[in-house]
Amino acid sequence: MSYWLLLAAAAAGLLPHLPNFSPMFGAMLYGGARLRRRDAAWLPLATMAVYFTIEAVVIAHTRLGRGLLWTVAAAVPLVLAGGLLRERSGWVRLGAASGLGATGFFLISNFGVWMGGRMFPHTGMGLGACYLAAIPFYGNSILAAMLFGGFLLVADDYVAGRRAAAALRSHPNTAGTSRTGL
Repeated sequence: MSYWLLLAAAAAGLLPHLPNFSPMFGAMLYGGARLRRRDAAWLPLATMAVYFTIEAVVIAHTRLGRGLLWTVAAAVPLVLAGGLLRERSGWVRLGAASGLGATGFFLISNFGVWMGGRMFPHTGMGLGACYLAAIPFYGNSILAAMLFGGFLLVADDYVAGRRAAAALRSHPNTAGTSRTGL
């Protein structure tokens, strides 16, 4: 189910949204938290690459360049932050993981904008101006990671809980009993 939720979030990210308020921020956290360990590193990043390619080429009609590499590299902190939610998750941990992951995304993606673009001079002041110009989008990134990541984690827990309950009901030794023993 985790794999389908990741793909659904990526598809939802292709719908119109505010800048940096994409379900992909939550999908990266979720992927790091809930996918099997062998898939948690590469699959969310591959999903981000496909998502960004579709968004850039099909929707925005732009060419792909180094922006794809910077965007995928910027998603790495989100996936790693999702790993903090692997064993235990709660709203405080989700907030911390969202903040850490979005901060990493902010730092890496805007460094890529500065390195690969012509909007800002390639000086220390230019880099500072690039980061300063991106601050309005930073809050959206944190909020998107927290809201969409939280939604995906709760949805996954709900489905897992329903599966566990069905398994308990079908097991011959537990049929007809409840958790309270009544």
